[in-house]
Amino acid sequence: MRWLGLAVPPLLAIALGLATNLASDTFPSSFEAVAWPVLAVLAVVAVWLEIARQRVAGPVSEDDRVRIAVDALAGAVKQQWTREAGLRGLHGPWVLPQPWTTTNRPVSPPAVSVLGPDRPDSRSAERVPWWKRLVRRSRAEPVGLVARGEVDELVSTVLRLPHRQVVVLGKPGGGKTVLAIQFTLALLTRRERQRQLPVPVLLSVSSWRVGEEELLDWIRNQLRTDYPELTVDLVDDPGLIFPVLDGMDELPEALHAEAIAQIDRALRGRPLMLTCRADEYEQAVSRAHAVPATALVVELGPVAVADTIAYLSAGRVDGDTRWAPVLRHLRENASSPLASALRTPLMIGLARTTTNPAELLAFDDYAGVEQSLLDRFVADVYSDTPRAQTWLRSLAVHLRREGGYALGWWELYRMRASATRRATSIVTGLVCAVLAAVAVWLMVLPTVAGNGGALSLGAVAGVLAGVTTGWAVRARAVAEPSRVNAGIRGRRLLLAGQLSRGVVLGTAVGLGIGAIAEVTYTITFDISDPSRLGLLLGVIFGGVTGLAYGLVGWLQGPADTVRAASPRAALRADRTAKLLRLAVFGLTFGFIVALVTGVVAGPRIALIDGVGAGLLGVVVGLARGPHVWTTFLVARCLSALRRELPWRLMAFLDDAHRREVLRANGGTYQFRHSLLQDHLAGGPVETADVVAAAPTPVRRRSPARRMVLPLVVSVLAGVGLGAGLPVAGGLQTRCGVSPFDTSIRYLRVGLDSECVGVTDGSYEFSPDVAEVSRLIASENGQVRRSGEPYVRVALLAPLNEGTLSAAQVRHALEGAFIAQTRANRVNPVNAELVLANIGSRQRHWAPVIDQLARASTEDHPLVSVIGLGISTHDTREAALRLAERGIPLISATANAFQTSSLMRITPGNAEFAKALVAELRKRSIEPTHLITDGPRDLYVAALSESLAAAWGGRVKHYVVESTLGVRGFVEELCRSAVTLYSGRTAGLRNLLTDIAVHCPNQPITVVTEAISLAEVAQEIRATRVRLIYASPVDPAGWEGDLPFTPRGFADFRAQYTYWFDDPLDDGYALLHHDAALTAFTAINAPGDRPPTPAGVRQALRRVEINGATGTISFDNAGNPIGKLIPVLEFPQRSSGPVPYVTVGPR
Repeated sequence: MRWLGLAVPPLLAIALGLATNLASDTFPSSFEAVAWPVLAVLAVVAVWLEIARQRVAGPVSEDDRVRIAVDALAGAVKQQWTREAGLRGLHGPWVLPQPWTTTNRPVSPPAVSVLGPDRPDSRSAERVPWWKRLVRRSRAEPVGLVARGEVDELVSTVLRLPHRQVVVLGKPGGGKTVLAIQFTLALLTRRERQRQLPVPVLLSVSSWRVGEEELLDWIRNQLRTDYPELTVDLVDDPGLIFPVLDGMDELPEALHAEAIAQIDRALRGRPLMLTCRADEYEQAVSRAHAVPATALVVELGPVAVADTIAYLSAGRVDGDTRWAPVLRHLRENASSPLASALRTPLMIGLARTTTNPAELLAFDDYAGVEQSLLDRFVADVYSDTPRAQTWLRSLAVHLRREGGYALGWWELYRMRASATRRATSIVTGLVCAVLAAVAVWLMVLPTVAGNGGALSLGAVAGVLAGVTTGWAVRARAVAEPSRVNAGIRGRRLLLAGQLSRGVVLGTAVGLGIGAIAEVTYTITFDISDPSRLGLLLGVIFGGVTGLAYGLVGWLQGPADTVRAASPRAALRADRTAKLLRLAVFGLTFGFIVALVTGVVAGPRIALIDGVGAGLLGVVVGLARGPHVWTTFLVARCLSALRRELPWRLMAFLDDAHRREVLRANGGTYQFRHSLLQDHLAGGPVETADVVAAAPTPVRRRSPARRMVLPLVVSVLAGVGLGAGLPVAGGLQTRCGVSPFDTSIRYLRVGLDSECVGVTDGSYEFSPDVAEVSRLIASENGQVRRSGEPYVRVALLAPLNEGTLSAAQVRHALEGAFIAQTRANRVNPVNAELVLANIGSRQRHWAPVIDQLARASTEDHPLVSVIGLGISTHDTREAALRLAERGIPLISATANAFQTSSLMRITPGNAEFAKALVAELRKRSIEPTHLITDGPRDLYVAALSESLAAAWGGRVKHYVVESTLGVRGFVEELCRSAVTLYSGRTAGLRNLLTDIAVHCPNQPITVVTEAISLAEVAQEIRATRVRLIYASPVDPAGWEGDLPFTPRGFADFRAQYTYWFDDPLDDGYALLHHDAALTAFTAINAPGDRPPTPAGVRQALRRVEINGATGTISFDNAGNPIGKLIPVLEFPQRSSGPVPYVTVGPR
């Protein structure tokens, strides 16, 4: 196929390039600059050479195309019927003669119409023309034709007739079909010497729907079916083909007269051979009162008894006496019922196969002999296969019910039409469901959805694909077998037209699908998508589908050569067309998707997504149809399960053809004779039954109804795409990354939606952290490029403003960055700092923890996690999950819970409560109230429990939700001198607001725990409230170089002011610096090389460093040892030295 020469070079070039990418991820530097250009040049050169080679032959004129097609058709017809004649034994030494003579029945047209006007010979006026020798003139009789002979004489006679038309009549089984075959082959032999003769084409009339299609249209369709690669319409020219129409009697009797009238109208002036049973033809003529006006009518005579005896005697073993009584009876009783029965080729052929010929002598009537021969024929032929008779009877009954004689394998489903179509739709739907599920799973797997989301989407897509495809298969009418034509010569414009039309229509449909997808996930997510990803994917999907549709439509056109179709060849052609359609859809989808994703996401994801898209293309191809081969497979299986037909049906039919039970006519089978079919079906069918069973016109659906299925499929596709995109990571574009970037993902819980995930700093979660993120990314890049060993440490925290303010988030990253740069300059094992964002409310921790867990097993493993955000139930669950994975944790601020593998930089709530109790008792301050603001908060509940335990029952306890206000007890609070407060900063702000409203002039002391009060400084100054609070840091005092300033603070402050201009007032930079520095120190402690999570966990038990917030070491429970806790006042700092309380063993 010439098109392969055009397609293979570029495909090989692309495959080689992709293989190189897959093998090495990136090109070697020496190959990168020249590889693709060289491959592209080679592909272009190869395509150009192939095009030039194809142009050498030059253009072909229309006359040459017709001549080539006619010669090819002649060769195909000769090959087909030579093979069939061989199977029928027509080439052997024992061939029955086929005597014919002009008929005496009143069915002939006038002789002058057949022979033409009497014209004198141009060379001699006295010479008698040839046709006058066929004319018998008598004063008492009208003019008539007299001719006789065998096949060669019939060919000569017909060719010498001016209109070349003949009607052959005969008794049932009289050899009409055999004569038609011999006539076809004899005429083809003459045509080899006389190329101007038309090509005889033998066609069975039984499939002609008289009254529903014109005869010439039927002939044209039959040629297309029997010779599927015929490229030129040869029917319009009357001198190109010679129709040999066999078996007009096989049409319903009520249609015979109409058939004769149509044959006369359509083929007047054209060559024709028509065969029919003599009695049926005579009756049809009498009803029609017309005949083919220019056709010679001949009738086959009976076989002579001598010829019968010679035929039955030929080829017998010498001494075989089984036939002796029968042959003797034939010689002695030439007019007996047995001799009368054995005067037709059919009965003689059946008799020759019998194993016990003496049984034939037992019958004393013609019908008995005929019935016995028909009864014994199948049994004798299939003596080795007893069930064959049952299978043949099922086929005969089916054909009788259909009112026809031609058995096309593609029409087998009509044996159980409803059950077969239902089963076909179910089977196809199930196959499509599995393929679609696997396809979507593969395509979604590399995205942020992960395996769980991919499985869920795959299951949903499989169900939708199975239901819609099954419905489409059930709604679509079963077509005839299809063919493939991959020839490109003379069909380039057709290819361009098909592709253009497919792409335009597909893109239009894809636009609608994309719009539906946009609406679907906009409603689902209640937010707009500025990237219009659904619309884009819909257009791409529609365009690719249209491209595949156009290519498949082009491939189904006719080809330039002619090859006769046997039933098995027709089956192979349709199966090949089916598989090629699926391959085209699969390769088109897979190649384009792989090419796009390869550019966006790299070669490995391109390979996975390409395979998935290819399977999805196969699903589209299966839904498109046609489903001829599939329906045949299902029908065959159903019939085999019912034991009506064998499992290997085509092999059985081929074998029946070889055994001369069936005959092949183009792509269909027929029983050897209609008598045999009628006998197996239970006797001749009644005329009324045949008429009732005649094919009815196909009901065409209106354009509106034909649009229902595409509209439903488009809506389902749009809804599925819109609902699946968020799960598959399609909304990653909101985060500025592709769905294949599994490190960053767009998530939503309730109304909370944001971008979370893990990054090396190259992704900026918010503008507030952009600068420090770039610094961290730069440092990480230097670590990776250094060539030195390195591991990874993750800062797990909310990196969007929410539970932490934007300043706190930024300061936390700045402190960790300072620790990273300090450690990497002096330690042998460098560390890459990755940022793990668990969302502004710390709710999206689960997918982030999974990413970190996977990172702990990769090259340059993640060996520790720091930060953890504030103490919440979600934070505790995240810590527990990490502890289960064996990853050591170092919390910077979270102190309300403890797990294995967790080390805390900030002391626990109980230690803060002890520090406050010690300081208040030293000042003789006695609190009277305890407010627990938000008891469901993990941190609040833990601090409240510690404060209540420290003061016992001496305080009055109030449990409130400050978001709802504290007005219910605010008057009593105003009379209180000292109140203990357990709550978050937001709750403290609400409490201060209520105090400012209800008792603005009342001095109140509030005692609590806090890292910093910078966020509520304005609210405090609006009241007469004094806050006494315990904090893990005192940056204001340490910057003044007060006593007890940590020894590591000065170095930290020097580095911090070098890089950043931010203040240190909230303490987050200090605490996260110490958490990160602790992890980096443990990484470089003596132990495993390269470091592992387990080794780092052991090293943390032994670590002791001078951090920015004090000396850092841990007890066996992970609590800090010897940590000083400042007890501070606000808004006015105490004039004396700040009291420090040491907690934990020293």
